[in-house]
Amino acid sequence: MAASKIKNIAYVIYRHHALDEVEQFLFDFGLVAAGRDETARYYRGSAEIPFCYILEQASPDEKPSFVGFGVLASSADDLDQAARHPSAVGGVERLPGKIADGATRVSLRDPAGFRVDLIWNLPVARALPHPKPFPINTSHFKMRYGETQRTVHAAAPIYRLGHLALLCGDVAASVRWYQEVLGMLLSDALCEEDGEGGSEMTGAFLRCDRGSEWTDHHTVAIFATGKGAAIHHASFEMTDLDALAASNHWLQRRGWSSEWGIGRHVAGSQIFDYWRDPEGFMLEHFTDGDVFTAAKETEFLKASMDMLYQWGPDVPQSWLP
Repeated sequence: MAASKIKNIAYVIYRHHALDEVEQFLFDFGLVAAGRDETARYYRGSAEIPFCYILEQASPDEKPSFVGFGVLASSADDLDQAARHPSAVGGVERLPGKIADGATRVSLRDPAGFRVDLIWNLPVARALPHPKPFPINTSHFKMRYGETQRTVHAAAPIYRLGHLALLCGDVAASVRWYQEVLGMLLSDALCEEDGEGGSEMTGAFLRCDRGSEWTDHHTVAIFATGKGAAIHHASFEMTDLDALAASNHWLQRRGWSSEWGIGRHVAGSQIFDYWRDPEGFMLEHFTDGDVFTAAKETEFLKASMDMLYQWGPDVPQSWLP
């Protein structure tokens, strides 16, 4: 039995040197300040979660790094069970920072060494104002009559953190851990050959098990690499394609580094746009992703460049795991 059937992803944690520069990028990317304390700065989207990105100060002698991420447990008992798991690196403890307001966590290490905080009782925040999707007139269905479409030349607001992608040496081992410890379900597997058939798994997309409730196609993605375990990207949801494209325009005008986009993925179907923060970490804007219940069966797909995107610019070598 899994230690928890997690409900969703909560936050990512990065450690950087130039906090002010990174903060300005995050503002242009669409996040807003949620608070700060003596150890970290916190940022959020518009959804009812107090923060989704934690920025910590790196010491002069350490490299900028991805520290880990947090996921939401289904009950307080899940934390007690997780604390007894061999991958736990400590017991149940208070989540640091006043902004967490009494939330508790157990920190775990997955097989690749990534820190995963299992969180209980994270406070619900007041939702921030967020633009509604534009009504779209298609060839067959008109939804907008007597009105115009106008975007704002400014940072388009992020709604929430949607997922992250991790790089590791043994995809199958990591998939087993996320299934057994966090109760996640395998939506799609990328394999060297078509079908399950014992073929080596080179990529995986895992979603939360929320029974009959709809949930994102993936909350954690895992890709094989021979370069050592690392974060590939963290991904944040935008209102719609117009918001994503307007953000692309804004970030270009602000001089930030575009990585890949705009395009549409295959696994998950998201429209994507990837950017690099000032120290080279990749963050994604996405919209229009697939959602499924627990009833969806795993699909086994042959890994290829064609499986990365349906349309968009050619994938750059620097994006590949």
